[in-house]
Amino acid sequence: MKKLNLTKLLEAYEDKWVALTPDKSKVVGSGYTVSEVLEKSKKNYCGTPIFFRVPSFKKGYAG
Repeated sequence: MKKLNLTKLLEAYEDKWVALTPDKSKVVGSGYTVSEVLEKSKKNYCGTPIFFRVPSFKKGYAG
């Protein structure tokens, strides 16, 4: 599987939910709640988007 770097695409959506096209090339909705993103994505896209919470880029993560 090819690695995909979404940093540039998602940097404007830090700490928000986004809806991505299935090929992950475009954001079709964004907001602070999944409900808000769902409504926006229905207006902007007729397919089934992928919902994703964009984390803060300023915080580290240890898992």
